[in-house]
Amino acid sequence: TIDYEYISVGIIDHFHAEDSQIAIAGLDNSNITINFSYDEYSTEPTVAWVSLAGFYINLVTASQDQLPPSVWELYAEFEDLVAEYSGELYRYPSISFYWDGSITTGTSLIIDGNVNIYYEERGTAYVEPDPQWDATTYAEWLTAWPDPTMHGIFPDMDATGLAEFLGFNEDNWEDFSN
Repeated sequence: TIDYEYISVGIIDHFHAEDSQIAIAGLDNSNITINFSYDEYSTEPTVAWVSLAGFYINLVTASQDQLPPSVWELYAEFEDLVAEYSGELYRYPSISFYWDGSITTGTSLIIDGNVNIYYEERGTAYVEPDPQWDATTYAEWLTAWPDPTMHGIFPDMDATGLAEFLGFNEDNWEDFSN
């Protein structure tokens, strides 16, 4: 089988969004907290909520009029990052953004912060032997090799030589059997 070497990577990406004037009434000096996170192997991979004036709003189910446009702009950017780092070149992506501030109706809102991105990036490919047999003994396992010459690539290779070349021996052959 083909396997890949992976390199752990952590980067910080800057997020910025701004509303010139907040149109949601009754928000004078209200706290606003924004928390976005994505973890590919979580039972709930994407968490996106905003705490505004004491109310928790889930962006996955919220309507556009419940929050200022800058929050939705950031959420769209966050979803773009999730789509980018969920591809086949990356493993175990974990992306998070947390911001805390205050908001007042009729004034501007500037949301400015960093998103943390951690993942494993696919690097060099290599061939990883993955033979599997139903043999019950090492001798039976050796005779089960269909073609130890690998279709003539190694014309003088026998099953014992191939097993030695691949690091298989009587002590570890069971690791490769079904």
